[in-house]
Amino acid sequence: MSSSRVIFVGAISIILGFYVLGLRSADANHQSIAFAHLYQLQANQIALSGIDYAVNEMGKSRKSFERTNIPYFEGFLDVRIDTSGFPATQASVVTIGRYKTHEARLTAIVQTPSSQVRKKKWNRWEIQSVYPEIRKEEFEAIYTNLKRYSNAQ
Repeated sequence: MSSSRVIFVGAISIILGFYVLGLRSADANHQSIAFAHLYQLQANQIALSGIDYAVNEMGKSRKSFERTNIPYFEGFLDVRIDTSGFPATQASVVTIGRYKTHEARLTAIVQTPSSQVRKKKWNRWEIQSVYPEIRKEEFEAIYTNLKRYSNAQ
């Protein structure tokens, strides 16, 4: 084999090596982003479940209460029901779902139907609207600290 063939094969091997190294680096970054989104989605689902939890806890009465650090689906849930400043048929429910490094905060307005009286307590309150609180800095941290999630399994 002549020396030009050896140089050519060596150059091709080096180019392929750098290509594979770039693919592995990109794969680690994609995996990190996937874990970050997974954590945020789980925190959001915990917060959504917290709204149903709060409606069930309210029952037939209109009472304010606050509970924190409730273990919920491998995360934690904070629930606060506020009735001050609302009409007699409405209340505000604020839930915070936390999963690992992420947090989701939702505010819901619940209302009791005035036309019907229902016997089951979990049917007494209806969710009128849900407002998520989106924090920009949390999603910016995903892309600036990608290595934080690469070993998160």
